[in-house]
Amino acid sequence: YPTQRVYTSTEFQIRAISKKIICALSVTGPLNIQFLVKDNKPFVIEVNLRASRTFPLLSKAMDVNFPEIAVDSFFNKAKSRRISYPKSVVVKSAQFSFSRLLGADPVLRVEMSSTGEAACFGKDYDEALLKSILSTNKFDFNNKSVFLSLGGELNKAKFLETVKLLITLGYKIFATDTTAKYLKHQNVECEVARKAYQKSPNIIDMIEGKKVSFVVNLNKAEEEMGVVDEKKLKRMSADGFQVRRATVDNQIPLFTDLNLSRAFIKALSRYPIENLEIKPYKEYLN
Repeated sequence: YPTQRVYTSTEFQIRAISKKIICALSVTGPLNIQFLVKDNKPFVIEVNLRASRTFPLLSKAMDVNFPEIAVDSFFNKAKSRRISYPKSVVVKSAQFSFSRLLGADPVLRVEMSSTGEAACFGKDYDEALLKSILSTNKFDFNNKSVFLSLGGELNKAKFLETVKLLITLGYKIFATDTTAKYLKHQNVECEVARKAYQKSPNIIDMIEGKKVSFVVNLNKAEEEMGVVDEKKLKRMSADGFQVRRATVDNQIPLFTDLNLSRAFIKALSRYPIENLEIKPYKEYLN
């Protein structure tokens, strides 16, 4: 908070829709609405008459006691408030328990799977994001190596500038054969790491030996898959699962989302760890 990737026009639409729902249902108190936005048009996924985990987060981020306002509204004592635009940003990162769930594939799908989260303030989005990710993961920044498995041409193309950013930060790039071939074609220096089903030393050996500081494992988009030999598809899926599972089991940070991994590396390039500020959250408020 505040939102970083929602257009102002979309935000106005979301507010208008929310007011209509509130009035139609005669709601007094907290309400949780989930929206999906496509082509600047918001759609309502679901509405819950309850306070979500966002409720206490926004109370801090906006410096407004929403529980107090909710109780006042129950007794017809609520007052209208003007909330000023914040001078800082707060980011909440989810924390997962994949390491405790033996055999589970640590890849995120549409269902809510987090068992915890950490929220952090920063002077801007990059600093807040970096702090929150560091709060939910254990990084070894003395190890300047990273493993990349970028499935599909689209992921490779979209991640190219981020790889170059990693190089400028002094990271050595290890990659699967297809990813390495693409990067070398783009004049990016990297080293091929054998896949999990290939003979040792392979990527699983590297992960278990803590040879990389974090792993980026992006699946190929469904529209790119096309017609794939079933045997090859099973092998690809099994290889990706082994890499992700080994990463989690060895407590190495894992990124399986394109946008998040790019945002993290961009933030890392802007804020050296030693420069991150540690201040009381009140100092970030208006």
